[in-house]
This record gives sequence, structure tokens and C-alpha cells, in this order.
Amino acid sequence: DVKKILGKDKKAIKISDLKGKHVVVWFFPKAMQVAEDEANGFREKQKDFAELNTVVVGASTDVLDDQNKFTAKETLNFPLLADTTQELTKACGILRPNGFANRITFVVDPKGKIAKIYDKVDVKKHPEEVYAFIKKNLADKK
Repeated sequence: DVKKILGKDKKAIKISDLKGKHVVVWFFPKAMQVAEDEANGFREKQKDFAELNTVVVGASTDVLDDQNKFTAKETLNFPLLADTTQELTKACGILRPNGFANRITFVVDPKGKIAKIYDKVDVKKHPEEVYAFIKKNLADKK
């Protein structure tokens, strides 16, 4: 269900909980296989993002159980969305023929408008790149 995002405390987060905040939604192809570097980078920057009123959400087409295992294995401190119906991934135009999401990040401003789309990602540098963008371009424009 794309209307619910499971947080680190295993509680559902409502989309309305994100209103008035910057939201980073980074899509990755597959939990436990190709997302560790990027996930760990976002985990390490979590406090910095929070200081900029920013919520980070990871998303893939994996089932919720795989997302939970990935969260535990990497000790992630942000929620992961399990888009099992591929509804959101299709709507964003980023579903691959193999059923996985492309590696793309959307930065949404507090008014709900997409401020930036990253379609080319260096997984080791990407979390810092997103943080720098928000700090420079969005943090003062609430």
C-alpha cells in the first residue's frame, strides 16, 4: 500500500505526516543487494537532514518483509516504502521491465512541489549531494 510507509519503529507513517517538510524519496532497485552504500549514506546524514526539516524515505518494489530485513541489517534510521503493487513506481515512470525501480531520487519541497530529480546517482556521494542541495536551495524557503 503506497499510502503507508513503515517507519523504523514499525509504525505506519501517513503521507499527511510529511506535510510542511522537505521530503527526499530515493528509489533503489533491490533491498539487500544493491542499495547498501546509498542507504548507509542517508543513515549517516539523518541528523543533518532533520536539522533542515527534511524527511528521508527509501522506496523500492520489494515486499515489506525484505524492507524490514534491510532496515535491520543496515540499522537504518529512516522509513522504507514497500511499493509491492508498483503503483508509485509506475506513476513516477521509473519502473524497469524487470519489475525493479530505477535508481532515482526526488526532492519535494514543503509545499509538495518537486524541487529536484536526480536520475544519475553516484551512490557513495549522493546523500551528501542531496543534503547540499536542500541546504543551499530550500532550507531558507519554507
